[in-house]
Amino acid sequence: MMNHVGFLKIFDVSWDLHQPNKMISCGVKHIKFWSLCGNALAAKRGVFGKSGELQTILCLACARDEVTYSGALNGDIYVWKGINLVRTVHSAHGARIFSMNACEEGFATGGRDGCVRLWDLNFQPITLIDLRETDQGYRGLSVRSVCWQGDHILVGTQDSEIFEIVVHERNKPFLIMQGHCEGELWALAAHPTKPLAVTGSDDRSVRIWSLIDHALIARCNMEEPIRCVAVSSDGIHLALGMKDGSFTVLRIRDMTEVVHIKDRKEAIHELKYSPDGSYLSVGSNDSSIDIYGVLQRYKKVGECFGSLSFITHMDWSMDSKYLQTNDGSGKRLFYNMPSGKEITNKEDIKDVQWATWTCVLGPNVNGIWPKYLDVNGINSVDANFKDHVLVTGDDYGLVKLFRYPGFKKGAKFKKYIGHSAHVTNVRWSYDYQWVISIGGADHSVFQWQLIPERKSKEFLHIVLQESVADSNSDQSDSDQSDVPELDSEIEQELQISYHRQIYKEDLPQLKEKSKEKRQAATSKKRDKPPDSSVRLHFVHGYRGYDCRNNLFYTQTGEIVYHVAAVGIVYNRQQNIQRFYLGHDDDIVCLAIHPLKDYISTGQVSRDSAIHIWDTELLKPLSILKGHHQFGVCAVDFSADGKRLASVGLDENHTIVLWEWKKGEKLSSVRGSAEKIFVVKLNPYIPDKLVTAGIKHIKFWQRAGGGLTGRKGCFGTLRKTETIMCVVYGWTDEMVFSGTSTGDVYIWKYMFIIKRIKAHDGPIFSMHALEKGFVTGGKDGVVVLWDDTFERCLKTYAIKRSALAPGSK
Repeated sequence: MMNHVGFLKIFDVSWDLHQPNKMISCGVKHIKFWSLCGNALAAKRGVFGKSGELQTILCLACARDEVTYSGALNGDIYVWKGINLVRTVHSAHGARIFSMNACEEGFATGGRDGCVRLWDLNFQPITLIDLRETDQGYRGLSVRSVCWQGDHILVGTQDSEIFEIVVHERNKPFLIMQGHCEGELWALAAHPTKPLAVTGSDDRSVRIWSLIDHALIARCNMEEPIRCVAVSSDGIHLALGMKDGSFTVLRIRDMTEVVHIKDRKEAIHELKYSPDGSYLSVGSNDSSIDIYGVLQRYKKVGECFGSLSFITHMDWSMDSKYLQTNDGSGKRLFYNMPSGKEITNKEDIKDVQWATWTCVLGPNVNGIWPKYLDVNGINSVDANFKDHVLVTGDDYGLVKLFRYPGFKKGAKFKKYIGHSAHVTNVRWSYDYQWVISIGGADHSVFQWQLIPERKSKEFLHIVLQESVADSNSDQSDSDQSDVPELDSEIEQELQISYHRQIYKEDLPQLKEKSKEKRQAATSKKRDKPPDSSVRLHFVHGYRGYDCRNNLFYTQTGEIVYHVAAVGIVYNRQQNIQRFYLGHDDDIVCLAIHPLKDYISTGQVSRDSAIHIWDTELLKPLSILKGHHQFGVCAVDFSADGKRLASVGLDENHTIVLWEWKKGEKLSSVRGSAEKIFVVKLNPYIPDKLVTAGIKHIKFWQRAGGGLTGRKGCFGTLRKTETIMCVVYGWTDEMVFSGTSTGDVYIWKYMFIIKRIKAHDGPIFSMHALEKGFVTGGKDGVVVLWDDTFERCLKTYAIKRSALAPGSK
């Protein structure tokens, strides 16, 4: 089922578990109460009256006896009976309420004030937990999702954290998961001797992660956004390149500052220590590379001026005598170190052994480039010299694995999905067991495990999951896949665009457009893709900055949530994550089945998909497509779990009702229809239906796969008409109608009761009989009636001009 709900953004949607055919949605300055009629939805707006001011509603929860609770922008909770606002719980929170959760014990709410409040079944307060005042709390903590089960409460925050609170120890929340906050994530480095990874972000934090424990072991907040990081070869120093053109060096053991230097005005996009630990090369967006002596307390000892564009990548030679660079213009340059003198004779560097290969240009990495892809489409590479494989991250959210070296363009590869935005950086761990990848806009840190060639057969059943494409298949071969809040916070969220210039589904078409160019070129046989592979092992992060009510316990006690394009099932006892990888773009909503451990997730894309999947098998049970555009922002299961409601990100925020196991859309509704000019169904059949035309009437109900909706209510009995016929008889809420404007009307449900006149203008027929009705129109007359149009019972003035030519 699908419904046009207007142009105001919807923030939450929920089935009324106590009334299986009822559903509520809320958003910018509105709340709507929906009734399921057959295979369609009919809406009534909530009446605010004098019990509260009209304002934006951010979340809701349903209770017995047609009672609904909703959280408002100003921190109040509105209590609804039916469609009427009957009571306000003032200042339930100190700021906007983002999340509300109903459970057997009562209700839990969470808001921007950083508080979680528990309420009993009559919505009387039980307790307040101020997370900002706990050991793990901080200023600005904002709760975006809350889930209460027994004596445990799950809390998701705007800053990408998940806390678990035990009620009897509510001042000691346990931090389960965390990630970077909102802001581009570009900086990544691996520790040279330990299983650690370092990340830095525009959120101004640098973080050190354990690849073994999947835990954050250190964090330091800086004054400026961080765009790159590097760890010295002895693992003592950590260099951070900043967006303002400065760089800072920290001691890793205590994250204290060693030095802060600002020699440039534009962002530092790349920096690297030499293998011998003597020098630090710092590349900026003003086209320069500065060389600093580590032992001289980072005194500048050289500069490189050969580039005409921003510096993107750098690699040192094994002997620390040479530096190779790539820049934004697509040039690969070489320099003597530490002087910075450019080497123009390539013969001087042909035998150089490079300590790393992270440059995207050069003969050893030609294989990563199809001829038709822009030179900046691949953001990062890193070579694994031990296993002879190369990992890449690109603008299409893909992590790929190639053989290394790869001298011929268009080499085959294995590709891995999970990121929902451009992959800004990839790096191997010091022992080449892991690949770390980071997403620029999805703010997530992915850890992948390398499955070496010799073990690939043992892991075949993992590598070849439905969610991971095999490199030798048509789907993953480079021929197929390379192209491929209002208040300030609410205003910000309203301004988030989920539209893409290019969607994943566009990539095959882009590939087709380039075929002629490639076919005209000489065809060369490509090397087969590497036999080694990687699999996703752990993801740091949680999508809380623009999502809510997307965090739940499963029946087995695991935690389910999402980040980027990954659905995550997390076992906190074992510190293990399992992944649903069926999506190919941002997941922006999640709901859990009321009876089974099934999950529904909706994503961004032009033809948006909703996936219903099993938390044990991690495979899709149903994929629903074809009825949403640009994205699905909210989903919810019915009480019996058989149906699913979803809300789209299109301009009408279309609502669809599904029988998801069959993959069928049951109903779809637009809030107002265009020209129709009548449809009708027998009034004695429960699945009633009426519709009409232009300025309308409606009151539908299920009719096969038809649409349903209500409207009617012409108010003054005169405005908003057109219609031109309909009928039902006496019973089942009557109906009749006619007009434009020969009148008649009469209805009952969805109102108007009466106004006759009948003819002189259109009407154009009506029927019924067996005691009453007929009529005609414009105005050849006919008429008859009663029972009870209120008599007339005859008149047949059919004029010759109304007859066909030749009629007698």
